[in-house]
Amino acid sequence: FNVVTTIMLTPFIPQLAHVCEKIIPISGDEVEFTFLEPHLLEAPVLALRQCVAALQIMLRDSWGMVVDVVNDQFIPGRYDEDVRESLQAREEKTDRAQLEITNYLTRLMQDDLAPRYAAMIPKLMHCTNDAERIGDHTLNILELARRIHDCERDFSETAINEYKQMMAELTAMAEKTIALTSKFEPGLLGEIIELNDKIALMANEYEENHISRLRQQLCSPDVGVIFIEALAVLVKVSDRLVNIAERADALAREGLAI
Repeated sequence: FNVVTTIMLTPFIPQLAHVCEKIIPISGDEVEFTFLEPHLLEAPVLALRQCVAALQIMLRDSWGMVVDVVNDQFIPGRYDEDVRESLQAREEKTDRAQLEITNYLTRLMQDDLAPRYAAMIPKLMHCTNDAERIGDHTLNILELARRIHDCERDFSETAINEYKQMMAELTAMAEKTIALTSKFEPGLLGEIIELNDKIALMANEYEENHISRLRQQLCSPDVGVIFIEALAVLVKVSDRLVNIAERADALAREGLAI
C-alpha cells in the first residue's frame, strides 16, 4: 500500500508542496525543497523519477534565465548590475541542483542495479550537465549586453528582428524539450532536431547578413562583433537543448517521464 501510494503521489510533489505552503505560511529565510529523498534510493524507479522531476525544474529555471536576459537586457541594449546579481544567484541555484542530482545518482549507482536502470543514470547526468551549462550561457549573454551598453550603440531594427525570430524558434524548441521530460510523444524528438538544424541555418544566414551590413557601413564594427558572438551563444543553447531532448526521449520511452 505504501509503495503504491508513493508511486501515485510522486508526480504531484510540487503541487503538494505549494498547498502546504498555503496552509502553513513560512516566514523567515527562504526554504528550499528537494525531490531527492534518500529513503527512495532502495526503489530505483522512484529514485530515477525523482531525478527527472528535479531535472525538469532545473531546465525550466535555466531556460527562464535565457528568456529574461535576452529579452530584458541584451536586445534592448540594457545592463543592470542588480540583474547580474540576480542572475548569478539563479545560476548558482542551478549549480547546486546539478551537484545534488549528480551526488544522488552516484549513490544510486553504488547499488546492484538492473542493467536497464544502470543505463539510465549516465543519461540523466548528461542532462543535468547540459541544463547547468545553459545557465552559464546566460551569463555570457549578459556580458555581451554589458558591452553593448558600454559602447552606447544600439542594434539596427533588422538585427533586432533577426534575434527575435531566432528566439521564437529557440523558445519552441525549449518548450518541446521540457514537454519531452513530462511524457513520451512519438515524433517530438524529430521536431526538436529539426528546430536545432533550423536555428543553426538561421545563425549562418544572419551572420552573413550582418557581414553585408558591415560592408555597407550600415552598422558599427563593435556592435557587429557582439551581434555575431551572441548568435554563437544562442546556437550553443540550442545544442544543449537537443542533447537533453535526445536523452529525455530515451528516458521517456523507459517510462521515466513525470
